[in-house]
Amino acid sequence: MADIDFLLNNIDEINIAENIDENTLDHIAATIVKGVETDESSRHDWMRDYDKWQELAAQVTERKSWPWDGAANVKYPLLNIASIQFHARAYPEIVTEQPVKAQPVGHDPEGERQGSAHRIAQHLSYQLLYENDSWQEEMDRLLIALPVAGTMFRKVYFSPTENKIKSEVVNPRNLVVNYYAKSLETAPRITHIQQFHWNEIVENMNGGIFRDCEIGRPRRDDGSSRTPDKIQGRRQPTTEYQDEVPHTVYECHTWWDLDEDGYNEPYIITVEKDSRKVLRIVARYTEDLMDFNNDGSLYRIKPFNHFQNYVFIPDPNSEIYGLGFGHLLGPLNEAVNTIINQLIDAGTLSNMQSGFISKGVRVKGGHTKFRPGEWKITHTSGEDLQKGIYPLPVREPSQVLFSLLGTLIESGQQLSSVTDIMVGESPGQNQPAHTTMSVMEQGQKVFTGIFKRIYRSLTREFQKMYYINSHQIEAAESYEVAVGGDLNTYRRDYFTDHIMVYPSANPENVTDAQRMAKAETLWPLVQAGLINPEEFARRYVEAQGHENIEALLETPEPQPDPETELKAQEMEHKQNYDWAKLQIEALSVQAQAQRNEAAAIQALAQAGSMEVDNDLKREKQMLETIRTREDIISKRVDKLLEMGDRQQEREMQQPEGAQPQPRPEQAEAGMVGGPRPQPESQGGQR
Repeated sequence: MADIDFLLNNIDEINIAENIDENTLDHIAATIVKGVETDESSRHDWMRDYDKWQELAAQVTERKSWPWDGAANVKYPLLNIASIQFHARAYPEIVTEQPVKAQPVGHDPEGERQGSAHRIAQHLSYQLLYENDSWQEEMDRLLIALPVAGTMFRKVYFSPTENKIKSEVVNPRNLVVNYYAKSLETAPRITHIQQFHWNEIVENMNGGIFRDCEIGRPRRDDGSSRTPDKIQGRRQPTTEYQDEVPHTVYECHTWWDLDEDGYNEPYIITVEKDSRKVLRIVARYTEDLMDFNNDGSLYRIKPFNHFQNYVFIPDPNSEIYGLGFGHLLGPLNEAVNTIINQLIDAGTLSNMQSGFISKGVRVKGGHTKFRPGEWKITHTSGEDLQKGIYPLPVREPSQVLFSLLGTLIESGQQLSSVTDIMVGESPGQNQPAHTTMSVMEQGQKVFTGIFKRIYRSLTREFQKMYYINSHQIEAAESYEVAVGGDLNTYRRDYFTDHIMVYPSANPENVTDAQRMAKAETLWPLVQAGLINPEEFARRYVEAQGHENIEALLETPEPQPDPETELKAQEMEHKQNYDWAKLQIEALSVQAQAQRNEAAAIQALAQAGSMEVDNDLKREKQMLETIRTREDIISKRVDKLLEMGDRQQEREMQQPEGAQPQPRPEQAEAGMVGGPRPQPESQGGQR
């Protein structure tokens, strides 16, 4: 049964090898080295072709001695053209202002997870472009080498010494995986071959990263790096500088049963190749990757895979390694090279003739040089000279070979989708534009399929970064710089479930023309009012490749037209003036009704209708109140009429086209622009 406490404690151990006896470590090291050799032999044929295509792409030439010394040895750059064209299309699409996007998966009614996704995308993009300053250069290397090799790898890990996430390109020569492994997650070994100088090993030992042990001098190179030496023009150090030869270290991501329960757990075991000494052992799992049964027993540990493979074209025989232009165009490129060299050699023989000279011709043997217009004196007659010299029967360069050369080059261009129209050359003046676009779109189909494979690999790489961030609190420092959030926001964002991260690149649109054409198809829908104009503007600006799109789309508030505003104010004043007149008429009607009511009361009083003196006093007070209100209404009407006259005089005196002046504020109820009072009831109190 698995020792759960032992496995959990190993997660935080810097070097588990410090707690293991020497005999066990020697057995582990010997097993690891033997396993790496087995994996190397499984991919021997693939690596042989890989070296061949690398030399061809690097235009490595050697002096030829056949058919004569110094014969032509030209390398036609068919493979280089295809690789550079692919790189030119892919790199600008992947390395953008914000290479990472994120979005929540599932229902998000309050939009909290959407905010977390936006901040995560900002943080990951900041880590790639600014914190890991070599990511762009590494992606540049990957995209230029991938078309030739067919397979490249990236290693994603958190560097405790630099306190940041790193994503490095690993050449297939330096990453050994069994050719027949089903996947990187289930491979028995993934070995990263690294070179350490002695000083670097000592630094790691002093820092507690490597185990302090005796390792001898490294052996000289066995010839496995012969191809890189040719490409880079380097040589191994001589015996005098033997200390400068680096140590070969195997960082093996493998499985090993350290707790001896019969189940192999995922670990990273670092071994020095020549001395076969274990330098370091660390766990490559976390607690959340350990699956338990209902009774609490462990039944599986899922490893965290630090490597991601990028495949150009899948290999039917391998799930790990792929095929590149080297495998597809390499034989064709070699045939083109042969024909070109034969044509050049034939031209050389034709231009510089050679042959036989009879002994009867009395001329000096060897090479005879002539300058233009120069004549040589000989003791042989012209007839004997003509009979005594026999030139070799050399033919002019073959037109058949020249035609075959054109056919081979055209076939290679079709295979790699680098025909004239795809590399920017004009198709002619009489070809319609839509036909040209259709031809280009059809030619991009090959690249679209390759871009989708790169898109999937890049998505998995970003997901690895997301997972590392969720387990490294140290990454919160860069989060605060990129997003402005605190530690609590960092934890809440990276521990949010169902957040999907993916590249911002669109594998469907691999050219600017495709993006522009796709954006322009939305314009008729905008004119019909069927889609959001602001969203259309954003996509159109993105398709054009402009920077700082958010600032471009922040439009200022529209300034009002002075003439239109003046007319609007005139109409408003006219409406207010008309309303004031209606108010005046209503007040006049109300005042007249009150006067009529007062006259009726007075008539009743004079006729003796009042019964007691108290009633007479009350009616008298009412009459005084009515007179007071009538005076107030009369003054209010006069004031409204006076204000209306003054407003008309100001508008008549204002020059045409001038900015209209604001109206004076009315302080009293019922005035122009103020609240409109309701007419009082005509019924008086008796």
